[in-house]
Amino acid sequence: MSLKQKATKKTKDIFATLSEKLWNCYKAPNKSSFYQRVRRLSEWAIKKNIPEAMLDKIEKFKQNITSFQITYQHPNAYRTSNLLDRLMVRMDHHLFDTQFFHGTLQQAEFGIRAWALIH
Repeated sequence: MSLKQKATKKTKDIFATLSEKLWNCYKAPNKSSFYQRVRRLSEWAIKKNIPEAMLDKIEKFKQNITSFQITYQHPNAYRTSNLLDRLMVRMDHHLFDTQFFHGTLQQAEFGIRAWALIH
């Protein structure tokens, strides 16, 4: 469940602030700055006593920080996979609608390549 799905009417304001602070982490210019921003976000969340469900997501983010820091080796890369995720959802729908793969491996590859060219 995403952080947004965990937000309720009571936590709407804190969610907006948390979202802004989280996106600020992604805008860090380098690895060390990113780590420092995430650490400060975690400290802020604990100090503000935010809901447990949101705090769990922040702690999970903090635990996986080394995975996120890899992007700084590729300065022109996107910081999130949102664009790719949206495309993959469409592909998943396409595969479900066509009842996945039929025939040979080569036919399956051609089908996916054709779909990719269309999109």
